[in-house]
Amino acid sequence: ICQTIKGKDVSFMENNPAFHGKAPSKEEMAQALKELAD
Repeated sequence: ICQTIKGKDVSFMENNPAFHGKAPSKEEMAQALKELAD
């Protein structure tokens, strides 16, 4: 069993249960990709 962090390194997704099983909007996806690239 692994200990993981849902949404790791994306400020508005990390440990946010609202994003479990929910696709991000186009704007949220753009922001997430920007944060992951930094």
